[in-house]
Amino acid sequence: MNVLISRRGLGRWLAGMLLARQAGVEVPVPVVEELPLVEAVPITVAESSDPVARAFLEALIEEGSVAIYYHGGSTPGAWRLVRPESVYRLSPGGRIYVRGNCELRGGQRTFRLERARMG
Repeated sequence: MNVLISRRGLGRWLAGMLLARQAGVEVPVPVVEELPLVEAVPITVAESSDPVARAFLEALIEEGSVAIYYHGGSTPGAWRLVRPESVYRLSPGGRIYVRGNCELRGGQRTFRLERARMG
């Protein structure tokens, strides 16, 4: 049986398992199979017709930053200045993601480009 679990679900399961063990209840550990790794498919600037993706790809080449309004995350609709480190898709024709430094959060973040609008 293949079961996918979120990080939050995994955390809850681990916390429950630890509490049960502290109470003296023996909890069996399930067998977990390794999931196959999905290789990211690179995209080129010429391949993208999306102006946001093109802006991130150009900023990546020029080592610059992009100002966006991001409609996701902990502060939806917030203005962010992002210095991209990578632009990728997880599958051919799939969603485009950007990994980079976000000045608003002061650290590395991953952004789904369909949630971003140019500032």
